[in-house]
Amino acid sequence: VCSSDLLMGVMLLQEEAFDEVLHGSPWQERVLVHQATGVIMARLHLPATEALSLLRAHAFASGTDTVAVARRLVEGGDTSCLPGTGGGRS
Repeated sequence: VCSSDLLMGVMLLQEEAFDEVLHGSPWQERVLVHQATGVIMARLHLPATEALSLLRAHAFASGTDTVAVARRLVEGGDTSCLPGTGGGRS
């Protein structure tokens, strides 16, 4: 593990620094994708690799990028990427 990665991890654990660290950084997009993967894992009882694959497949099929789909799922509650949900919001 690179020391800068370790430092970033410690900073992310400090809630008051969380928004400052992520705002406008490439980490913000990664966090969204990981959060969306977690949502899919929890709702569909899937392992992380399958949940991430489902997220990416939905992005590909809808002609958009993975970050945009993740943002809709995490911030807006759009569950259209989850099978059996009928789309829409939860």
